[in-house]
Order: sequence, then C-alpha cells, then structure tokens
Amino acid sequence: ERNVKKERELLELKKISSEFEDFDDFILMLNGYEKSDEEALFVWSVDKMQAIILGKIDGWRPYMSYGVTYEQFCVKIEGFIIKCSPHVKEIFQEVFETAKETYYDNPDKKKITFLASFSQNIEHSAQSFASSW
Repeated sequence: ERNVKKERELLELKKISSEFEDFDDFILMLNGYEKSDEEALFVWSVDKMQAIILGKIDGWRPYMSYGVTYEQFCVKIEGFIIKCSPHVKEIFQEVFETAKETYYDNPDKKKITFLASFSQNIEHSAQSFASSW
C-alpha cells in the first residue's frame, strides 16, 4: 500500500512538474519535500504534529471512524518522533504525551473514568448516609 502511494505521488509530481515548468522554485520545493534535508524534515514533523493536534481538538473523531486503537496510535506516533526534526522533537514528545492522556481508546483513560465515576458514587452514597443521621 505504501509503495503504491509512493508511485502515485511520483506520477503526480511528474505531472505537476510539467504543468508548472515555469515555476522552478515551486518544483524544487515539491521535489525536496520527501527528501531528508533539514527544512523538509521540519515541515514533515510539524505536519505530523498538526494531525495529532487537530485530532485532539476534534475529539479523536477521525481516529475513531478508522478504528485506530490506542496501541496503533502510540506505535505510529513513536515512529514519527524517532524520525522527526531535532528542532521539534521535544515539542512533538510533549504533544504526544498530552494526546495520549485524552485519546479516545486509552485504556488508562477508561480506568480513570471508571474510578472517577465509582468515587463519585461512593461519595454520593456517603453523603446520603450522613444526611440520614
């Protein structure tokens, strides 16, 4: 699947290059996006962080619709962090840690939600009991 995507992108890049041949800087920029030069890596890193931030803002709706589990999410993002620009690695890690706390399929979040609900029920029962005296 990944190779097919790369082949499609390469074909589209050739097509765009011929259609916009008068815009040399634009073509150079497009050709350099996937390469590992410092600026391209920075842009790629910010692009990946943006997807996480937007997913969080949207309540993880796109991730839920595709059934991305917490484990899949973590593996994928950890891979991104390994590859990302050193200029944003610390920020990316912070974004990831924050995202994990709120991710819709986080098993710890489910436990915390259960415990909070359980705690509220106990507290309510204790208050009811105390007020009955």
